[in-house]
Amino acid sequence: MIFRKNLKAGTLLYALLMLGIFALLLQFYIQSQLATGQISQVSQKESQAYFMAQMTKEEAVMIVSQSVEKKEESNLPDQAELPSSKEDKLEKEASIPNSGAISFTNGRAIYERTGQYLQIQVMLNSGQTYAYQFPISSQN
Repeated sequence: MIFRKNLKAGTLLYALLMLGIFALLLQFYIQSQLATGQISQVSQKESQAYFMAQMTKEEAVMIVSQSVEKKEESNLPDQAELPSSKEDKLEKEASIPNSGAISFTNGRAIYERTGQYLQIQVMLNSGQTYAYQFPISSQN
């Protein structure tokens, strides 16, 4: 009778030990799956913000080039001589938009031209903010 009680207790202890080990392994697996899911969500938001920044860059460069062309077209027929003074050049550059904002379905992008760089700040609807800096080629 005592032998049977010891046998039942040993079997119960073994079952509890195996249950504990299984629970730990399951917990590690679930945590790794959750971490993988979070990493993929962050990666998706980052790529979405970068795509918005690329679209903003293209739009901003197009706006700047159009405003430069319009300014040159408006100055050419009126003036017979070429603008050579620094004041005329500064006046031309002042009329070109240096900053702006573009709204997207998933957020908003604000761009600012500083020297030879275009700084873009993307704010997603979910609250994350990403900042990018792109060089502007001298041709544009």
